[in-house]
Amino acid sequence: MDGVNLIERARAWEALHTPEPKLAGSYSGVREWNAQDDLRDWFDPTQDRVSLLVCECGTGGCWPLQARVTREGDHVTWSDFEQPHRRGRWSYDGFGPFVFEAGQYDAQVKAVLENV
Repeated sequence: MDGVNLIERARAWEALHTPEPKLAGSYSGVREWNAQDDLRDWFDPTQDRVSLLVCECGTGGCWPLQARVTREGDHVTWSDFEQPHRRGRWSYDGFGPFVFEAGQYDAQVKAVLENV
């Protein structure tokens, strides 16, 4: 994703495109989450949406940034982002999609899971 951290990218987007910019980017990465079984679910492409980021408090489900994760051929795509607690009030139209080479994506997911 061109080297830009997803938290920073979300913060910049939310600050400009949401009605509550003071809450923009209040996320923590999945590395901070300590329940490996739950974390595996977040990278399961069979789920409709996965939480790519969680609230900075570290509580799963508190303030997730969710997206649809799809795999087509040699690429994995994050699209259709949403903040489920602000559904209908915050729009992520125009945020993403973000496309990754599948081999690199799989290697990153494996590295995250091994370091939890």
